[in-house]
Amino acid sequence: MITPPFEVSQDDEFVVVKITAKYVKSSEVEFYILDEEFKFYVKPYFLKLTFPHRLAEDGGEGAEYDVERGLFTVRLPKAVHGQHFEDLELLTKLMAPRLGCARGAEAGAGAGAARPLIEVISSSSSSSNG
Repeated sequence: MITPPFEVSQDDEFVVVKITAKYVKSSEVEFYILDEEFKFYVKPYFLKLTFPHRLAEDGGEGAEYDVERGLFTVRLPKAVHGQHFEDLELLTKLMAPRLGCARGAEAGAGAGAARPLIEVISSSSSSSNG
């Protein structure tokens, strides 16, 4: 998969993602929005972004495709209108997988507390010399 060139901006109501994906079939594009996560897929491009705050999938989302420029403009509604999404210019931060669960942090798990990726449930030591 190829990560397409993109840029992100915002206004009071929307986060706007501009994605350059030339020579694709706009009918095959897939978008996915869930909480803070946004995914874009059209062969051979894939983009997954994790935003600092929640997005809303309320019917207000939309996308346009400029065929001549190969540019998708995707408007993602903010769950809280007027909320400022910080660090949108740090594209690698938006692309980095989020450690831990944002909903768990809201529930009191602590924003900096990351859960281990592997947990040992039980272990037994056996040694055979033989």
